[in-house]
Amino acid sequence: MTGSAQDGPESQRQIGNKTQRYKLALDAALKKLGSPYKALVAFTDVVKDAKDGQEYTEAKMNGFPEAATGDRFEGDEYRFLIVASKFQTGFDQPGAFGR
Repeated sequence: MTGSAQDGPESQRQIGNKTQRYKLALDAALKKLGSPYKALVAFTDVVKDAKDGQEYTEAKMNGFPEAATGDRFEGDEYRFLIVASKFQTGFDQPGAFGR
């Protein structure tokens, strides 16, 4: 078991906060560069941002249902996948290791 899984819910919230912040920062950077590519996130549960109190989910951040994340990542549009706490729940995305 990884350290993050052993550390419990508090650590999961910290991981989630970082995940959603990475996604927002990467989206902004890609937009600034004029890149045609987009980023996806894959994480479990609801993350409440400690700074602004806003709640984030994978579906809300990606803009489509969680079950579609793997299929969307297989397309040409999405080239970045930020994953946190998914491998512990059976998430499997072979394309995440290089294309």
